[in-house]
Amino acid sequence: MAFALQAGLVRTIAETVEDYRSGSPALVKFAMECGVALNRAPIISRVTVKPTMRDERFQIGDVVYKGKFASDREAFFAAFDAFMANGQFLAWNGRAPIARGVPPMKALSENFAHPTFQIDMTSRRRGEPKETRYAMLFVGFADDDAAKAYADRLAHLVM
Repeated sequence: MAFALQAGLVRTIAETVEDYRSGSPALVKFAMECGVALNRAPIISRVTVKPTMRDERFQIGDVVYKGKFASDREAFFAAFDAFMANGQFLAWNGRAPIARGVPPMKALSENFAHPTFQIDMTSRRRGEPKETRYAMLFVGFADDDAAKAYADRLAHLVM
C-alpha cells in the first residue's frame, strides 16, 4: 500500500506554531488543539487567539516531565519541539480501524514505542482570504528508513 512521508507538512505546521509563539503580526487568527505523546502520558494544549482574545490552556500528564519546567506552557512547547526534532513523519489515514477500546495514539505509537502528535489547527495570515486548517495525527521517526519500515508493517494505518 502506498504511503507518503510527511516531513514537509509537519514542518509547515511547526512554522505556523512558531509564528504564534513568537507573536508574529502576520497571524491574524490562530487556534489549535494539540496533543503530544512522547511516552504513555499525553501533553495537551488548547490555544485560541483572535484580535480581541487570547486563551491558552495546557495539561501535562507526565508529572516528572512537568517538574522539569517553570510552567505548563514551557513544558508543552518543549514536548512540541522534541516531537518536531524527529527526522520523518507518517500520518494516520483516519480510515483504518483501530482495535476497539485502543486509543489511536496508542495503536499508532505501537504501544508508545514511537512519539505521536495530534493537531487540529486553524490559522489565517494577514492578507490571505481564507483560513488554513489541519486536523491530523502523526507518528514521528528518527529517519526515512525507520518510517518506511513502520509503513511496511502497518500500511493499513498510514496514508
